Amino acid sequence: MTKAARIVDPVLKMILRGLCRIDASQLDTVPLAGPLIIMVNHINFLEVPLMHLYTSPRPALGLVKKETWDTPFLGFLARIWKAIPIDRSGVDLSALKQAGEHLKNRGIIMLAPEGTRSSDGVLQEAHAGVISLAVRYKSPILPVAHFGGEAFWDNWKHLRRTDVTFKVGVPIKVDFHGQTVTGSKRKAALTELMASLAMMMPEHYHGYYAEAVTQCRRDGFHWLREVPANE
Repeated sequence: MTKAARIVDPVLKMILRGLCRIDASQLDTVPLAGPLIIMVNHINFLEVPLMHLYTSPRPALGLVKKETWDTPFLGFLARIWKAIPIDRSGVDLSALKQAGEHLKNRGIIMLAPEGTRSSDGVLQEAHAGVISLAVRYKSPILPVAHFGGEAFWDNWKHLRRTDVTFKVGVPIKVDFHGQTVTGSKRKAALTELMASLAMMMPEHYHGYYAEAVTQCRRDGFHWLREVPANE
């Protein structure tokens, strides 16, 4: 943790507690070290500081769009929290390499596969980079869902606090059963992964993955397996 973060974090946490009623109790179950990829849904600006503050002091770094550094306040937070900038216009090999090195050092990477904010909290189609990162570095993925933050700006206008809830799943590994990894298999694994995230959320948030949730509940998961506690 940087010196600036030691000063800023307690103040920011106090401010956010004043603005929001935060149920982050399940974040206490996040492992204290990695290698681990925390996968979250992307609603708005709230989840980045909340995830950082409520998982600290775990060695977690966020993969954050490079445009964030152009925004004064969020760019400041990205710098003091040592976030990894990622170029969303293509496959950013430099960012993935930095993330991989952090995983090799038993760190934790946090990312949002949807890439862009939903604003309304309804899940959008995700990108498969999380699958590639997990497979290449043999890292488990921990789905973390949050909801309620989509009401923040409306509540702000009406001087109301916002209820934000976090739900934490179990560590999952992508398992291609020794088969050649193709684009279609990668997409199928991603769909199951996003369905596992959706299952922790109320039904009206399932969005793009509503059908996948139904199918996974009926048939189970083919490309994912839970990581045993002793693995």
